[in-house]
Amino acid sequence: MIMGYWVSLVEPDRKHHKIVSMDKSISYNYSDLMSHLPCDRVRDWQGKQAEDMQLPVTNSLNPLLTDQYKYQKYELDQEHHYGTIDVCIEILRDALQLFIEHPSGIIVVD
Repeated sequence: MIMGYWVSLVEPDRKHHKIVSMDKSISYNYSDLMSHLPCDRVRDWQGKQAEDMQLPVTNSLNPLLTDQYKYQKYELDQEHHYGTIDVCIEILRDALQLFIEHPSGIIVVD
């Protein structure tokens, strides 16, 4: 069973040449929460161009920042910070920054 995903970007013309990676593994614990957001689950980012994910990630951050109560039912374990909204916001901010800095990159999810 997959416990988490590593997200990196590769060059669009040389799919195996890594540009950059996110600094953290994205736990599978966020799948339920993220499946209810425009960005969808991280595994579904596979093969997409970073630029194409900027809007879905932005549109996912906004409701998490403004209407957290709507999404609290999808949090897994607030005590241990697994699948929480606060950490999901950090993940999405990191991903958005990566996608803005390298818009032509192709997303690889390992």
